[in-house]
Amino acid sequence: MSYTITVEPRERLVFVRVFGQGSAAEARQLIVELGSRIDCPPEFGVLMDIRELEYVLDPREVTDIADRHAGPFGFGLRRVAVLANPGVLFGVARQIATLTEFRGSVIEVFTDPAEAAAWLRNETAGS
Repeated sequence: MSYTITVEPRERLVFVRVFGQGSAAEARQLIVELGSRIDCPPEFGVLMDIRELEYVLDPREVTDIADRHAGPFGFGLRRVAVLANPGVLFGVARQIATLTEFRGSVIEVFTDPAEAAAWLRNETAGS
């Protein structure tokens, strides 16, 4: 799995594009990197585009990713808009969003880039 991270400090947003084939270990690595980068503070929103990702997690990995999301991202401080194509990846993203919601995170899953960006800007402006 490959990814790019672009930080827009003036907008208080982090743009992440995830693509290619990957593994759960690589997904965890990305989460740890986002949580530890000094230029990605917890009050910034994240727009994560997974439309080009070619890997689907099994149910145990979904739970593991959700558990790890709540830790480094800081219980509700991080707002994440996930951009996914309709289908399996959208469903997996919704599962992760639901599991992390119980831990205080704010994650929404979208299929439309403009809608995802608008929601995230609104959420980030409110923090």
